[in-house]
Amino acid sequence: MDLDDPCTGILAATPTVSSLWTVPVSKHSVAISLTELTNAVLRLRKTSPGVKKSNRGGWHSNTSVLDAVSLSLARKLRLILLGAAGQYISQVTEAVSNIGSQRLTGDLQLDLLGLWANVNARGNSNVAHIHPGLLSGVLYLQAGTDQGATLCFTDPRSAAAGEEGPLDGVSGTNDCKTLEASTGLVGLQGLRAGELLVFPSWLQHHVPPHVGTEPRISLSFNLQARIVGEKSDLQFRSSEGDLPPRIAGLDFIRMVHLFPNNLSQHVEEQSCSNLPARQAHTEGPRRERPPAEVASWMRSSRLAARWICARRAAAPTSRPQLADAHGSVSLLTLPSGFVQAARTRRLVLSPTTAVTGIHVLQGRLVLWLFDPRLPVEAVAASDPVARRLFGQKVALDMREGSVAAFPAVVFSSVEAEEASIALSFVLE
Repeated sequence: MDLDDPCTGILAATPTVSSLWTVPVSKHSVAISLTELTNAVLRLRKTSPGVKKSNRGGWHSNTSVLDAVSLSLARKLRLILLGAAGQYISQVTEAVSNIGSQRLTGDLQLDLLGLWANVNARGNSNVAHIHPGLLSGVLYLQAGTDQGATLCFTDPRSAAAGEEGPLDGVSGTNDCKTLEASTGLVGLQGLRAGELLVFPSWLQHHVPPHVGTEPRISLSFNLQARIVGEKSDLQFRSSEGDLPPRIAGLDFIRMVHLFPNNLSQHVEEQSCSNLPARQAHTEGPRRERPPAEVASWMRSSRLAARWICARRAAAPTSRPQLADAHGSVSLLTLPSGFVQAARTRRLVLSPTTAVTGIHVLQGRLVLWLFDPRLPVEAVAASDPVARRLFGQKVALDMREGSVAAFPAVVFSSVEAEEASIALSFVLE
């Protein structure tokens, strides 16, 4: 027991913490002829001026690398890229089903939308951008530096996450080191030849200026997936037929979950005996300041301190200063059958760190939580595979004493299964 921890002994039980709507990035090891691929890229660069896309300086091929290598190597490379996408989808499907979301099943066909080469010399970079398709990835042929290659991702909950921007690693708030320090990213720096990353195409990313003396050489690609048959499980195929469950030269290393939205849930044993009568508020919903009796109970029971410590459980690296905590709280009185028509999120001063929550004092609510990642909504609306992998909502059955705390960037709405009274709070 940590006696210096201000939360020691405040909560009767450790809250349950769930990580919602993380951004999965998978890392794979590829055993293929990197020398032959590298030589093919360098030959292409000599004969083609390339095109300007996200690259600032450097060279971006305007033709597929598959056309520049032997048929056997092209087939093996294509199979490896599709297989890595299958590994990614399988891992994400398992993760979302574990939190109660609908599982992706069926016969899934994977198709390459494009495969191109990038060569960055010292000082060359790629500005922030996104890709078409469901998944994108990069295979490193040559890191160009002893420290390995670097790839930076932008938090998709920010307003600019779906647009191309000037970020190239120069800005202090957007370089990879700052992101890594604030979010604990793993595997985005120190990337070596033969390593492959797969990530959602809607995830904005950029490459900071190359610092190596040798060029950074990589292959980038986009993929799409579509359901072509109904099955009770998940199986993958390409335009040439079923993909084998095990692909030679491809090994899954790990899945990194970026930008988590941690949900903390616990049950309060102490109840308030001075609540307003629910029968007086059955004509419509009300939001108001807690009356004096409720406010007095909150102070005497140190309720806000327990909310803060529940928040701490969802963010273990934080060290809450209970005396300095600030925020706001309101009392919700909801009639039976009430359904909030629009999803909302609270306006706060610090959206990346603020936490909001619901504490049910009487009755029973369903709290709906919605994906806060702005680029996902448009993609999920038009792509059923993306919707199952990334864009599902979560329902929480909340009875008397239930407390749920979650990031203020998350959208939410409530339904009253019966006449209910709850506290809605914000902690900053």
